Amino acid sequence: MSVVDGTYCNSADVTNLTGYFHKTMLTFGREMTEGEYEMFVSGLVKTATELVNRWCNVSTFYSHEITDEYHTMNIDDLYMYSDYILRPYGFGYSPYSIDMEVKRKQFYPREYPVISISKVLVNRASVYADPQWMELVQRTTSVGGDYLVQARFNSTRIQILKNIPTPGTDNVRITYTAGYESTDPVFLALSSATSMIVINYLNYKKKNQEASTFRQSGVVDFAEMFNPQFASFLLTADVKSILELYRRPPIDPQLYV
Repeated sequence: MSVVDGTYCNSADVTNLTGYFHKTMLTFGREMTEGEYEMFVSGLVKTATELVNRWCNVSTFYSHEITDEYHTMNIDDLYMYSDYILRPYGFGYSPYSIDMEVKRKQFYPREYPVISISKVLVNRASVYADPQWMELVQRTTSVGGDYLVQARFNSTRIQILKNIPTPGTDNVRITYTAGYESTDPVFLALSSATSMIVINYLNYKKKNQEASTFRQSGVVDFAEMFNPQFASFLLTADVKSILELYRRPPIDPQLYV
């Protein structure tokens, strides 16, 4: 596991689990050297990490800063009853807004879990004018503020209370930190899942390396062959059962936009 390159396991983890080493793998019809094997497995680890990130709908699980993430909100506030139900009133029915004021002024950061929100800006200019970004103040126990951060388990929601943006698109801009600290237990599970993916490929190569196609392929070729098209046998049920706990759900329609 390395915070520097963003991987969740290393070649030593794979070797300890499988017993494979450089002499068990072939390249160009001969046994790999220690350097070739290290480069080969390290490449697989990086691609396996990317496969884990894609399947879990995250850019990385490590703590990282997201700068100037744009959101669109408040665009429908001009229409008074864009979301409503009819409730009994007298002898007929009247439109009743479903918490519209709150709903139109809240949004979810796209990365999670959110560690901290450092900046929230809203565009206060008209649609046809140059943007005028106003930085908002977070509400605390001692400060009234313009917006409230509400955290529920791994989900964080930002609710703007005042100084709402002018209706339009990309009228909110946020900077925040998301992910897990490197000491979090989540990386034990991610290390296991990533190692299992690499091992699935090594088993596949070991089984087929006597075939001429594999026997004549180089170290770099194998790393390039390791791509999401192999997900059917790399992301096995055992791997998915580990990652399912950390897969990012679609909380909001624009969450992954």
